[in-house]
Amino acid sequence: MQRVMEILQSGRLFRYQGLDDVAEFERRVAEYFEVPFAMGCNSGGCGLFLALKALGVSAGDKVLVNAWTLAPVPGAIVHAGAVPVFVECDFDTYSYDFDDLERKAKATGAKVMIMSYMRGHVPNMDKLVAKVNELGLKVVEDAAHTWGGKWKLEGEKKHRHIGTFFDVGVWSLQTNKTINTGEGGIITTNQQKVASYITVATGTYGHFGLNGASGDAEITAKMYTSVPNFSMRMTTLAAAIALPQLDELPVRLAGWQANATILRRMLERCPYTKLRSWAHAEQGKEIIVWSSVQFELVDFDQEMIDEVVSTLGGHGIPLASFGAPWKGFTSTVKDWGFADTSGEQWRALRTANMLKHLVDIVLFHTYTWKPAVMEKVAHIMEETICCVATKHGFCTKRQRR
Repeated sequence: MQRVMEILQSGRLFRYQGLDDVAEFERRVAEYFEVPFAMGCNSGGCGLFLALKALGVSAGDKVLVNAWTLAPVPGAIVHAGAVPVFVECDFDTYSYDFDDLERKAKATGAKVMIMSYMRGHVPNMDKLVAKVNELGLKVVEDAAHTWGGKWKLEGEKKHRHIGTFFDVGVWSLQTNKTINTGEGGIITTNQQKVASYITVATGTYGHFGLNGASGDAEITAKMYTSVPNFSMRMTTLAAAIALPQLDELPVRLAGWQANATILRRMLERCPYTKLRSWAHAEQGKEIIVWSSVQFELVDFDQEMIDEVVSTLGGHGIPLASFGAPWKGFTSTVKDWGFADTSGEQWRALRTANMLKHLVDIVLFHTYTWKPAVMEKVAHIMEETICCVATKHGFCTKRQRR
């Protein structure tokens, strides 16, 4: 807050007016993710757009994306002039179905895909890397929900950060993210040409030498006149808000994990809820960011799910239903006429059946809560779910599926 006031009093809110906050944030992010290049931008959605353009996506190109994601992801594809091709989700991981990925990559001729780690759900990265290499795809990683998540590839000695496995990684800094600046984004890459393109495209007005982690300024200078200025810069204020949160990451990650453990314990014993397995975490392959928890209300129809959500909302426990009509951050392919104009893709997706029963609770703002508070939340959730089930004639001794 003190730094924000200093910036406001200086009047220098544009990142290229002599203050170093954005450049310092870029340097710190590159160091954190162990990558050479990091570029700030104005939002995660614009970061995805910039990444696609840097990889050569142009009008009419097909871009693969997993069917369960957020609206800014297909929005970025359309923004780039391309056409989203939605790929089925695997019901065990809530992420890419590799067989459908291969089918649609070959059928459409798509050369680029967005790997959206929706709500922090990560596929088997060993298999994903192998499949991407087999298909010759370029990949943008939408890691908005996985800051702090890691995976250890077979044969490697240490975990890599999710978001650093492929060509470009993008993180949103909007609300309900690991780092929250209201609006903002950060893009990373290991490729100098990609870094130079994105640096210029954010809108440097030639001041790219003031960027914090954009690499070789001479290479960027050579590209300067051929890359459009999309005016997608990060503001000095956003960087000032983000920087202290980097230092607080260990506390946040630990707090979310403790709270998610309490919720998951309840959801595992509740006879009406189903959680996906996290076998890779148990095996030490994956380090998970527990910033939210998703579960299925098994066999509940939409009326029952709405009743659960409404009742808990009345208790101050906000849940979201992905099967309901669009609302807030839970819209799905069925709601995106801009990306699926005929609705043909949505009607053909098996993933629609998974989303009908999927419910979501975010934990971003709970990391300082004491265990007793989270235990109370879990108790109210369980009681509400069971009451709705009983009211609608479900047997209390119902066998778990």
